[in-house]
Amino acid sequence: MATEIPKLLDVEAISWNYFESGHGKGAVDGVGGCLKRTADRLVACQYDLQNLELMVFHLTKACPGMEIVVISSSSISEFDNKIPISGIKTFVGTMKVHQACWTTTNPDYLELRRLSCTVCPESVRCVHYSLGHYEIKQNRPKKVAYSDISTDSENEEEQMKLKTKSLKGGKKQRKEDNAKCGICLTLYSKSKNNLEWIQCLNCQKWICGMCNKGSKNAFFTCAICDDSDDDYALATLLK
Repeated sequence: MATEIPKLLDVEAISWNYFESGHGKGAVDGVGGCLKRTADRLVACQYDLQNLELMVFHLTKACPGMEIVVISSSSISEFDNKIPISGIKTFVGTMKVHQACWTTTNPDYLELRRLSCTVCPESVRCVHYSLGHYEIKQNRPKKVAYSDISTDSENEEEQMKLKTKSLKGGKKQRKEDNAKCGICLTLYSKSKNNLEWIQCLNCQKWICGMCNKGSKNAFFTCAICDDSDDDYALATLLK
């Protein structure tokens, strides 16, 4: 859903809301059931449905309001090849999920929620019902690394450039030294740890490495925005 629908339709966000009790009761399930019952009735009326072509021919005549599209096995195989079978991990707590969200902001992640939320947008971690996020495995053409096409001397020069950009305290992420942490109000220019600063998806404030606990989460929310960490946020603010 998240890998193929955006290619077919110009969408920026997808929200899939469902319950177990709704399984098998959608419009597609109703059409499939009607065609199956019609085929059973045709066989009972002594129609000979020896192959797929004959069955589609008779069903099209018996159900003129339905459009039947035959999908070949080669088309199915072509679609299956787009999905990486190996390396797919299951999400712990699948039975609790009732809303799955995807956005172009984070195309490699699904935001999974316990219940459908009409307050939090799909692009942020829900502060009410979030269960976490799931990383989507996509088949992408492998990018050619710079080291694959350069000489040893060029590699050393490139490594030196990268080292000069990667400074302590996450300085490669901030442009202003007078920026303050959204929780402890520490100035960015005075941060002394090696942990990188990260931006909260909800309040959009930058959080220092000590307050974000070294998080690498793409859906990071600070302790103030996260209801589940109220004690930590209060203790930090009272320092």
